[in-house]
Amino acid sequence: MTYFIPSTLELCRRNKEIRSKQVIPHTGGSKANPRRRNELLLETGKLASCGQLYIKTHKRKDGSFVNEAAKTIAEQIEVGLTQNIVDESEASPLDVVGILKLVSIIHNVLLKLFYICL
Repeated sequence: MTYFIPSTLELCRRNKEIRSKQVIPHTGGSKANPRRRNELLLETGKLASCGQLYIKTHKRKDGSFVNEAAKTIAEQIEVGLTQNIVDESEASPLDVVGILKLVSIIHNVLLKLFYICL
């Protein structure tokens, strides 16, 4: 069984330690945020920003927040969203998604150059 392999035991121990450090629970479950963002796009017709995803994943079904810390953060996000004139749903070249898109473009260009040189 894989439960008793040392690497699996170490991974379980590490995950337990990481979970114990999480102070703000979420209601997102195991669904990935890109998938959730796509579902919101299909529902609303607009791409959700990171702030909107945070608010959505830290509220219960009845609309209440999971705890006071999440409520405080969500209120700050809402203030930022109302004051912000930049569309947060678009990837910035300075965030992880923007960097990954840039790396993907560079990778495709390099592959094309490689095949041309063959």
